[in-house]
Amino acid sequence: MRNQGLNVESSKEVVARVDLLRSRRIGMPEAVYCQSKTVQEILAILKHHRDTSNEAVLLTRCNNDVVGAVSKLYESMTHPLYVFPGLEIEADYRTIVVGTPTKIDAKVGVLTAGTSDLRVAHECMGTLFALGIHGEIYADVGVAHVDRVLEILPRLEDFDVIVVVAGMEGALASVVGGLVSQPVVAVPTSAGYGSSFDGLTALLAMTATCAQGVSVMGIDNGFGAACAAFRVVKRYTSRAKRL
Repeated sequence: MRNQGLNVESSKEVVARVDLLRSRRIGMPEAVYCQSKTVQEILAILKHHRDTSNEAVLLTRCNNDVVGAVSKLYESMTHPLYVFPGLEIEADYRTIVVGTPTKIDAKVGVLTAGTSDLRVAHECMGTLFALGIHGEIYADVGVAHVDRVLEILPRLEDFDVIVVVAGMEGALASVVGGLVSQPVVAVPTSAGYGSSFDGLTALLAMTATCAQGVSVMGIDNGFGAACAAFRVVKRYTSRAKRL
């Protein structure tokens, strides 16, 4: 099977080449970044995927118009559709998973320094779900009241990977990295005052952390953090099956 060019119905221009082989190569489904695409382009990609593949597909950075259009596209079909965060929560953008992911025996903890970081954490949670991984959020455990993260420390032992989502000065990643033995994936966010520079301060602080072995994603990249966690736990589970 080859990856194929895709024509939007109202144009002869090729706007996307759907990666039908991605899950076979790297174990992760096709992902569609929706923030800079039109609804028409997104629906054309999904229709092509629907007609050529039975595998799950992930859509990130979806506004409410995209959520409505995608829901309508699949409303008469058997493909299950999941939205993160749920529609009862107000959000600038959402993550959509179409189809049922294959489960992996792994757990990932997602910590946020503040409530303002939840939008990135929800993107991470939606992506984890698409990858078949159970995720749990612990929100608002930042260093302004460090006892909050110390209180949940015993519960963090249950996770295979810990994702830390933090804006401002990004200090939570260093604190967690110095307290746990699991792999830690840090995600700087654009939340913050003055010299936070839309996440640049948190990014630089995380990459300069004294805590050993903390991996750092780009600013607001909850999607990337989940994919990094998947690569780690996939190796764990694959090796365990061979033993």
